[in-house]
This record gives sequence, structure tokens and C-alpha cells, in this order.
Amino acid sequence: PPRSTLFPYTTLFRSSTPTEGNGPSTEPSIASQGFGAYPLQYFGFLSSATNLVLPNTTSEQGYLRNTCDGSFYSCTVETFLATGGQNNVLPNGAATDVVIDPEGCSAAFVSSATNIIAGVTIPNEVYYALCDDSPASFGLSPLVAVSSSSAGVPGNQGGSQPAISGYLVAFASTSTNLTSTPTGGFQQVYLA
Repeated sequence: PPRSTLFPYTTLFRSSTPTEGNGPSTEPSIASQGFGAYPLQYFGFLSSATNLVLPNTTSEQGYLRNTCDGSFYSCTVETFLATGGQNNVLPNGAATDVVIDPEGCSAAFVSSATNIIAGVTIPNEVYYALCDDSPASFGLSPLVAVSSSSAGVPGNQGGSQPAISGYLVAFASTSTNLTSTPTGGFQQVYLA
């Protein structure tokens, strides 16, 4: 049922005193099934706030919020950086087009960062971030540049508009090096 009052979920709970995000948030998405035993618990969003996680970010990024709604177990309300790099590297560029999996624990996004995967220095690649057991594993679990060829070569034009379902990510790209099939100079849609 709809709630009678709105709650600013981009408010932080780092301590007993909530702290508001210092920038606007947009593009909300809800995990329709929740993750494991925690139904309707997670949602994702894009934010230019730089104080939602520690260490602080410097550009617009994608986040996953654990609301603890519907949790039957001990739960901590937390916000996780979903668009960070491997080994918790803070991205040196902004993220866009962030979508979360309906199960609520994986994300696909476009990033202008050139430091989140070693060897991938072309901006605006599409990435898939898997969280193993909980959103706390973002940055520690595998991060894949899905807008790459089957040989692992990043697309020469990046990608956009990702969609995610489980381990599958669809995206659009004008790259000409993702397959051996000619693209005719048109944007194509790919499934990785």
C-alpha cells in the first residue's frame, strides 16, 4: 500500500543522527523481488551527492539502498556504492544509466571512469557489478565491462541504456569492434 508520508531515502544513517545527502538524487529503481530472505528491501538510484558513502565520492554515482523493509533478521539501514571499481577503487568519472537487477543485488551501469577495471580506459563503457551475498560486496565481487568483444576488447564507442536480468545485460552501442558482423554504421543492441 502507498505510504501516507514520503521519506527521503537519500538521508544517511551513519550515526544516530541522520545526515542529508549534499546533492540531488534521480533515477530510482526498485528491486521487485528483494534479495534472498529480504523482500522489497533494496532500491537503486543515481546521485550527485558526494557524502552518501565513505570514503566520499567526487562525481555522480549509482547507489543501492538497504531499507531493511520486510527484513525478518537483524538489519542495518545502509547505502552502498554500486558503481565503484574493483577492490573498492573510487571512480574518477561519473556514472549514468544505473539499473539494478530485480533480485536487488547486481547492477548494470555506464561509467565515464577510466580506473574501475585495469586495462579499460575508454570512457562510457557498460559495466556489470555482481554482489555475491549482500550489497556490502560491491567493489569486492566481480566487475565486468560487458560492452566488450568476446575477446575482451572494450568497445571503441562505449555503450548506453543497459538493462539487467540475473546474469544477462542488454545494452546499446555504436561500437564497431564488438562483433565481426558489420554494423552498417548504426547503433546496435547487444546481449552479454
